[in-house]
Amino acid sequence: MNNVLVYANADKYDLFGLKSIAKERVGVLAKRSSAYTEIADFPEVVKTVFESTPAMDYGLREIIIDLCSRNIDKIMSDGNTAMTDTIQEIGSLSFGILRKTMEADRLALDRAKYSKTIIHADPAHCKAENCRNVERMFRQEEEMTQAIAAKDTAKTQLKEALSQKDAAIVQYRQLEGERDVANTKWNKAVAAQKLAIRQT
Repeated sequence: MNNVLVYANADKYDLFGLKSIAKERVGVLAKRSSAYTEIADFPEVVKTVFESTPAMDYGLREIIIDLCSRNIDKIMSDGNTAMTDTIQEIGSLSFGILRKTMEADRLALDRAKYSKTIIHADPAHCKAENCRNVERMFRQEEEMTQAIAAKDTAKTQLKEALSQKDAAIVQYRQLEGERDVANTKWNKAVAAQKLAIRQT
């Protein structure tokens, strides 16, 4: 958290050297952490990053997005409401996670298709590349395809949750408007009653 605050203040006062050092330290911590749960108060760290840095400053934001995307399955399945709520609240974070996971899925699928093409086209090359167990590779490709489908499901659920949140906000604002109208009518009625009492 300290490095995040240092980064934000360094950006504010154009201390680019200090900003770079803070970013590097946050990046090292993120790479060392195989799971987001290893970082203390991670939801608060995420909020601080997105609230204290400009929207076009991708330095720390990309580090957070990358860590979240690598752990998206765990985030969606471990019941950590603080983290899922944070993702729903910060639209740019949600979009960034979707972008990162889609890029990773596409890259993994392209690699699998490339490997499969090489095996069919040149068995000798397959042997030279230590790819003798073709059946095992195809099975891994199938498992990866299933994992991608599971991620797509999780992303769909996240989109639905965001839509429900937006609908709830709209409904809340409508209720606020109705309340304001009711308060205005009440105040006018009270004022009219007071005026009538004075005239009698």
